[in-house]
Amino acid sequence: MPGAFTDLNLGVRPSGLGGAYTALSNDGNALLYNPSATPFMPFIGLTATTTKLFDIIPASFLGVHYPLKRFSLIGGIQQIGDDLLKETTFGFAAAMRGDELFDENISIIPWLDKMAFSMSFRFLMADFGDNADGGENRVRGTGRGFALDFGYYLKLNGLRFGATLRDGIGYFRWNSSEKGHYTQTPPRHIRLGVAYVQPRLRLSLDVQPAIYDDINTRVLSGIEFNVTPWLVLRSGIAQNTGGLFYNKVLTTGFGVYNLKWQKYRLALQGGYRTDELDNSLRFGIDLFWPPK
Repeated sequence: MPGAFTDLNLGVRPSGLGGAYTALSNDGNALLYNPSATPFMPFIGLTATTTKLFDIIPASFLGVHYPLKRFSLIGGIQQIGDDLLKETTFGFAAAMRGDELFDENISIIPWLDKMAFSMSFRFLMADFGDNADGGENRVRGTGRGFALDFGYYLKLNGLRFGATLRDGIGYFRWNSSEKGHYTQTPPRHIRLGVAYVQPRLRLSLDVQPAIYDDINTRVLSGIEFNVTPWLVLRSGIAQNTGGLFYNKVLTTGFGVYNLKWQKYRLALQGGYRTDELDNSLRFGIDLFWPPK
């Protein structure tokens, strides 16, 4: 079963783009994708998403992006599951533009003012076996750990480039009533992304190369366009390359951005996702407002 520690593409807008969001991630979803894109976004962004995986497993995410004078702060919480197995992630990230991060001696690097870098810390929690219908002999336990992620972003005219190393440094410790204490290292994931951005059109492509023998390279792509200034439609596709299990995912979605009150702007997001195991509807809200 997928859980909070795997790549679920929970954000409704990213999910509608097939998960190809590494080079576009400049809002409240950034913690799940690439926080380094946020220093170029001047508005505070908050996003909330909820869905049910396989129409059984509740999943939710709340994320926020807060721009400061020299850097951006990103935070969020994601929770997947129920009493049988529940996984929770608390995350915090900081992102800074290249010309703010490095001193004048390195400023000769071209496009340094168009680059940004990020580092994320995620605290991972798991609890399992708390379901009352599991019987007296059910296996129960908890898990606790952490992970550090690293991100890069380049904004160059209409092109956007992004890269993330997820679980670059990680540790997880299980406490099981059956097996006692044991530890594991979360597997690393690399994601590379490119996007083409125009006022009414966004095209995105992500590649997650296989760095272990037992997984396949995954390709994700998406398109998003404005039907009107306030109505956005999007679609995407993702699948593995090679191997026997392609895990193909097709997505469609929309965003309505015309709900304004004083300095606040509310967006309603919706999407539909199909894959080889289950189809699901996803809904979310985004709220934007300028910092003081």
